[in-house]
Amino acid sequence: MILVNEQSIPFYNGLTMTDLAAAHAPAADIFILNGFPVQANTRINDGDSCSLIQKGVIPTPDEIDALLTARHTPGIQKKIRASTIAILGLGGLGSAVAGAMAKIGIGKMLLSDYDVVEPSNLNRQHYFVDQIGLLKTHALQQNLLRMNPSVSLKLIDEK
Repeated sequence: MILVNEQSIPFYNGLTMTDLAAAHAPAADIFILNGFPVQANTRINDGDSCSLIQKGVIPTPDEIDALLTARHTPGIQKKIRASTIAILGLGGLGSAVAGAMAKIGIGKMLLSDYDVVEPSNLNRQHYFVDQIGLLKTHALQQNLLRMNPSVSLKLIDEK
């Protein structure tokens, strides 16, 4: 048996990522084998874990978790996913740390700030021009959910 996008399927000799894509994800153009990018013609072995991803399409939460687990190992990813952190102040350091934590797969974040995104923030904080005037908590929430749609966020908009 092998896993394809977290679904068990039978294994047979000579199977390649191209074969899997044709049968399970025809639009896939990114091929991940046991946590590492590979070419489409790469052969699969029994017990392998394969992820077939289409550029520009957000993988499901289970697929994201599988990619992170392959990257960090199952035991470490389980601890990261079960963790909760709080970030008080979402400026240059806070917004950067929040992004890093979302990308490694942290489970829950409490984000606190009372300020809004200002033009002077854009050169050193992780916000975008179209977020000027938004509360930093709400702007950062948008950004973090694009990085990791599975992260649970609690926002506090006060001093």
